Amino acid sequence: MMKKFLITSVAMATLLAANAMAQNYPNKPLRLVISYPPGGGIDLTARAIAQKVGESLGQTLIVDNRVGGNTIVSAEYSARAAPDGYTLFMPLDSTMTQFQALYDKLPFDPVKDFVPITRVSRTNSLIVTHPKAPFQTLEEFVAYARANPGKPNFAASALTTRLVGEILKTVTGIDMVFVPYKGTAPMIPALMSAEIDLVIDGMSAYVPAIKQGKLRPVALAAPVRNPQLPDTPTTREAGYPQIEASGWLGVFAPAGTPAPIIARLNTEFVKALNSADLGAKLEGMGITVVSSTPEELGALLRADIAKWSPVIRARGIKAD
Repeated sequence: MMKKFLITSVAMATLLAANAMAQNYPNKPLRLVISYPPGGGIDLTARAIAQKVGESLGQTLIVDNRVGGNTIVSAEYSARAAPDGYTLFMPLDSTMTQFQALYDKLPFDPVKDFVPITRVSRTNSLIVTHPKAPFQTLEEFVAYARANPGKPNFAASALTTRLVGEILKTVTGIDMVFVPYKGTAPMIPALMSAEIDLVIDGMSAYVPAIKQGKLRPVALAAPVRNPQLPDTPTTREAGYPQIEASGWLGVFAPAGTPAPIIARLNTEFVKALNSADLGAKLEGMGITVVSSTPEELGALLRADIAKWSPVIRARGIKAD
């Protein structure tokens, strides 16, 4: 009886302390950790969001660019931060959903070491080629690849987009060579000069060249067409719904962060993301805003881990 009383007393004290912390929260600047250097698309996205959320919270939300270790440095730092709501983490989905299968040992657990706050955005992978390619649609590319086994190649600079290509190979039985690149910038001129046959990448960077006729979209790896490229069919329309791949950004806090603080942060981030001015700014950057509840982001996280891990292991893909 005494032991049960002590456990109940400790639990009550912990709850009261968490509620007290939440009532005074926030009373100092917050930190939003990202895995990428200043000036890039994710950094600009984070800064736009941080400014809006900081204004609403009445505190500065500082963007902390912690680059290194293929995003592992920032993830481990965020996972080990104090669970007080003052250190937040905004990763790409690949860090949270693919790295457990990609690395033999990982210094953080994306499910156990973090608490979801909200999803931020959705990005769909575009399959794109050059105007001189002997195919225009995904169906034509598959036929071309079957007639020329081992000849076609595809380029990607992120694990998620590479996996789109690997799934394409699996579901169609074609043989094409993967060509790794370190980013979008070098892939675009390589594709324009026909050094590579296909690029699989996030859509936004390719829209201007497509509209200028310098590149040709093949298919969007998404369930529905995108209004920026309304004439580009989806992989589902081509008969390959398995190839759909939506990347995302999300906001997380270290595990153990009090529930009232998570609820407050969710409210503030969702309000900011759904505001007309921030929404228009992000849409202008080619970002599709998608907010969520913490539970929805947690479910998405677990579903994507279950989706990608078997593909990575079946293909024997390891970190470079």
